Amino acid sequence: MKTNLSRVALAMAALASLSAQPALAESDNENAAIVVQGESCTSAVPTEDGRIIGANMFVDPDGRSQRVETSSGNAFLMCHFTVPAKLKPSSKRTAEGFGCRVGKDGVRTTETQILVTPSGRGMMTCRLP
Repeated sequence: MKTNLSRVALAMAALASLSAQPALAESDNENAAIVVQGESCTSAVPTEDGRIIGANMFVDPDGRSQRVETSSGNAFLMCHFTVPAKLKPSSKRTAEGFGCRVGKDGVRTTETQILVTPSGRGMMTCRLP
């Protein structure tokens, strides 16, 4: 139950951080894409066993993100963030396969990875094929 709640919470937070969605321009070129930079990052510090739990989630308003959406529906989100001091891990933490919403329609994907270092820096990627 806690795992499901944390996945829902992370997905909802990720969707909220992407709420200002630009529209893709109509194009006959199948290689058209839009790139959005500078949105805040919603992320988490994985547990030692690689789980994402709600208590370890946070929003970094100063995080750096880049989202790319193609006209074919593929999307990719990369977010670099700083972990709040109270959540800094004592060792490197990683997780993959957690839920993330990405793209203009907020489609859920589990093609995800996150890495957080003891220095308090992190990176998260979500890919929608």
